[in-house]
Amino acid sequence: MTETIKFSMSLPQGVWNGLQMIANDNEQTVNDCIREILTRAVKAAGHLPPDEEKNMEIYRRLSRQVADAAEAIMAELGTCPPDITPRAVARCQDDADWFGEYQAYINGDPFARGNPRKHNINPNFGYVVKQRLGASNCKTDKGRDQVLKVTGQPLVITSYTALEVK
Repeated sequence: MTETIKFSMSLPQGVWNGLQMIANDNEQTVNDCIREILTRAVKAAGHLPPDEEKNMEIYRRLSRQVADAAEAIMAELGTCPPDITPRAVARCQDDADWFGEYQAYINGDPFARGNPRKHNINPNFGYVVKQRLGASNCKTDKGRDQVLKVTGQPLVITSYTALEVK
């Protein structure tokens, strides 16, 4: 993946609502949805570098595999443990193909901090798990999302939001 550019824009409420629906249907964030729509438009115009399309496919595949692993874990346990996201990432990380593809995607040490490419994909793992399972974020006593540090086995993620399925 090449360098990323951040920008902001205003959208009519109806367009935003539609993007949210498309994103939810595709188990992705609105940002990912917008990124894909723009990427398809640039590709259709013949201006998309081949490596960008490949990187988007890898991003989707890695995320989907984490969601698949979470779904399998929930089926095995018969419940959704709050730490299902790191469990799913650990299961994927144990797969040499997944781990190699992740390492190639971030173009660096999977366990190092500060890699901007990790900041792009890692939060998506929790999001796709949450969407796939129909989960919600666990809350603290103060009503904030319960964000926890990963402990034990080194993982490519360092923190996660605890989830629950009601």
